[in-house]
Amino acid sequence: MAWLEALLDRKRLVLTLAFLISVTGLFAWMTMTRQEDPRMPHYWGQAVAVFPGADAEMVERLVLEPVEDALAEVEDVKTVESTAYAETAVIQIDLDESVDDTDEAWSDVRQALAAAHREFPAGVGLPVLNDKLSSDHDAVVLALTGSPDPLELLAAARTLRKGLLDVGDVARVRIIGDPGEQVTIELDDAAARRTGLSAGALAAQLGQRTRILAGGTLSLGDRTVRLRPLSELESVEEIAASPIRLPSGATVPLAELARVRIGPREPAGERMRFNGEIAVGLGIVAKEKVNAVRFGDAVRARIDALAPEVAPIDVQTVAFQPQRVASRLAQLNESLLFGILIVAGVVILAMGLRLGMVVASVVPLVAFAGLAVFAIGGGVLHQISIAAVVLALGMLVDNAIVVAENVQWRLDRGASPRAASLAAVKELAVPLAAATGTTVAAFLPMLLSQSGTADFTRSIPVVVIITLTMSYVFAVTVTPILARMTLRPGSSRATALTARAGGLLSRLAVGRTRWVIAAAVVLVVGSGAAAGLVRQQFFPGADRNQFVIDLELPEGAHLDATD
Repeated sequence: MAWLEALLDRKRLVLTLAFLISVTGLFAWMTMTRQEDPRMPHYWGQAVAVFPGADAEMVERLVLEPVEDALAEVEDVKTVESTAYAETAVIQIDLDESVDDTDEAWSDVRQALAAAHREFPAGVGLPVLNDKLSSDHDAVVLALTGSPDPLELLAAARTLRKGLLDVGDVARVRIIGDPGEQVTIELDDAAARRTGLSAGALAAQLGQRTRILAGGTLSLGDRTVRLRPLSELESVEEIAASPIRLPSGATVPLAELARVRIGPREPAGERMRFNGEIAVGLGIVAKEKVNAVRFGDAVRARIDALAPEVAPIDVQTVAFQPQRVASRLAQLNESLLFGILIVAGVVILAMGLRLGMVVASVVPLVAFAGLAVFAIGGGVLHQISIAAVVLALGMLVDNAIVVAENVQWRLDRGASPRAASLAAVKELAVPLAAATGTTVAAFLPMLLSQSGTADFTRSIPVVVIITLTMSYVFAVTVTPILARMTLRPGSSRATALTARAGGLLSRLAVGRTRWVIAAAVVLVVGSGAAAGLVRQQFFPGADRNQFVIDLELPEGAHLDATD
């Protein structure tokens, strides 16, 4: 190990490199992409097909059955769950969680849906597939209130939507509770009887007038000018002034025969209320792999800038995930800081000040160095990756403890600091590599497993393996150098508490060997027997101060009844 000996003699170089990579990790900690949860692969999708005029039985027989037959031939599809409603077919599609390329799998699904569409009756639309259900959720939900007129709320929502789409990290903005717009023409019964004009004849005339017609072109010198006939009615006033030809041949404005008004679409398809008030909402979807905190700041600033343009409409926040992300990560950051302090306090208490400080100083260096490697590899900070760093704190300190204690043991027996550090590394490099490798191997099944759960927790083995590897590198390079510079013979004197506790435990272990072994066996067997009594749960229940109530009325219930 001549190269390792030469490396340990270059103290400034090693410490500078260790400091730089740790500072890089600290900088990455402050600037990395932040999310609440890991992004899941797109294993789940939903397809919707519309069959106007059909009841649920016809939808099932003529739409769902061909779709199910076509999807059965797609190898990567795991399950298909279909529901037939009046005029609508909804198909939930789950891919096999072992699929590596979900984009290719969804392409096969689209081809299958297109093949099924060729068997549909006339009038059934091509099924619309949404294959981004795992990521296509609203990061921010706004409610616009302050007016009893839904169209005024809709106009404000459209203004906000247009402005929010200019924010770089916004992928999509959808209108929630969209009342729609509809021009209603109410034919006066008395006028219809007097003139002999029927509602059907009136509708036919207006339909002819609003068609988009080709107007041809004119050649003017070297240019061609396209003519556009003025056949499009652009306002309620223009519609009301439209000339209507009566059966007698006379022509009168539409306003003399009917009342023309613009209002919400009837019948309504959806409605929204916020705190009991009529509202129109906006759901803002963020792009994938976006920093949720910065995204929230940009959206908030844009909303504040647009608020005067929609006044007096009130813009209120229904849900703001970036704020929850910031709060959650702040709590985990505190947990990481406290974890480092607790580990440092324990080693100083148990090993003495000098020896404890050598070991404790390596903990943040290794933690941030591991974060640097994780960030360079495209890692994202979320509650799983930060929890993995906290988990690794208790393991990364072991290598440093062994090396520092070995250096101290040699110093206490008269070796020079240089000789003690070199001898410790030569003795421990291979055993520590084996010990670290076995711990890394324990996390490999978690790293290599394929399932939705594995994808969600993938960062745990990644972060732990990176951190343990960095702890070994630092143990054979940085720790012996710090020990050489800091430790002195006798600096491992234990505190009175640890000396008393250690003496008591050692006397118990040596004097009552059989009892100690028997107790250990009983504890192991008892723990194994009681393991089945432990309730199994992937994650603790959500602790958010919100909940959702789904209220479903019988199929066919009117929207007014639900409202």
